[in-house]
Amino acid sequence: MTDFQKEVLSLLKAALHETEPTGVDLKDLGKIYQFAEAQQMMGALYYGLLGVPGFTEHPVSQRFMERFCGYLGHDAAQMEALDAILSAFEEEGITHMPLKGTVLKGMYPSFEMRTMGDADILIRPEEYKRAAAVMRRLGCEFECESDHEYNWHTADGHHIELHKCLIPSYNKDYYAYYGDGWRLATPCEGSKYRHEMTPEDTFIYLFTHFAKHYRDQGVGMKYVVDFYVFKRKHPTMNWRYVEAELDKLMLSEFYLNVMYMISVWFEDAPATELSDYLTGKIFSFGVFGDFELNVVSQGLKLSKDGGSAKSKKKWQMFFPPYATMCLLYPVLKNWAILLPLFWLVRLVDRALHHRDRYRRNMKNLDRMSEENIRQYQQELNYVGLDYHFGKEDPPPKGE
Repeated sequence: MTDFQKEVLSLLKAALHETEPTGVDLKDLGKIYQFAEAQQMMGALYYGLLGVPGFTEHPVSQRFMERFCGYLGHDAAQMEALDAILSAFEEEGITHMPLKGTVLKGMYPSFEMRTMGDADILIRPEEYKRAAAVMRRLGCEFECESDHEYNWHTADGHHIELHKCLIPSYNKDYYAYYGDGWRLATPCEGSKYRHEMTPEDTFIYLFTHFAKHYRDQGVGMKYVVDFYVFKRKHPTMNWRYVEAELDKLMLSEFYLNVMYMISVWFEDAPATELSDYLTGKIFSFGVFGDFELNVVSQGLKLSKDGGSAKSKKKWQMFFPPYATMCLLYPVLKNWAILLPLFWLVRLVDRALHHRDRYRRNMKNLDRMSEENIRQYQQELNYVGLDYHFGKEDPPPKGE
């Protein structure tokens, strides 16, 4: 590990264990600030820095404090909006299950250590009309629909994602295991409509979500810290079950590699070449990875069925699949026969109003070279990951 990586991890350990950090050079505060912003780790790193001698007197500390206070205000408003939505769903009899950060925040020593870019709630699609009515009544506005979620924002700009399923359907291997996810849900104690997963299934889902992000475009350290916090909060989990289910998801090797990296980060295990490689990757990304890497990963996914990834992507650019077109033109949900007409409508619209996007997409195709795809395949295999949905790959062994 680099000295900077050791500094950041020392601050995180201090914040999570409520101890004093060691080995932190105040000359690196500007770099730490930029890293905290990129990784959405401002709260945790600020708490760690408060234990560094001389930090509060340093000129850069004012920037940290101002940004941290901004996060506090954002966090309070976000949680207030989320509580109002969850309470309204319960009152209206809408089946729902909070996900990811909404569940994890309370496991940190302080809520503000774990920021959320958006709040995620799983609902049943057949109840969406009623859920949408509740959202509008609370002053929220609809943004767009994607493969796996309905995107909304509150009156003060907080993003709410109402999930149709736990994993996007285009992540075919993980989706085959989860489906919509409701088979794993049970009602919360004292609630009729709010649901939760067991700690074991929550951890498995969090790890699958992390793996999805890592292989699609990279992912930041916030999610790795979540695993460490979650394990400390649930020391008696049935790890045999966890590991058996991760094996069904073909994530066992990646899981072992990430867990060892965590032991290096927080438990003083000796670093290895692989743990240093994973650490470097995760430190180099923003919280949601890298766009250029996403282009290459798309090429790798397309190549799994054989043939040229570039040719397939170009075809998709001009003639998106039916499911994608339905999101763009909802009328197609009831009039599938009109798909060829709306392909033409879309082509004309892109030619008249979105030429810059077309040029950008064509430029992205250059990144889908066979060499880039081959190299990325090797990088994923090195850490224990792959896309398991090509013709040559077996389906996941989940139910």
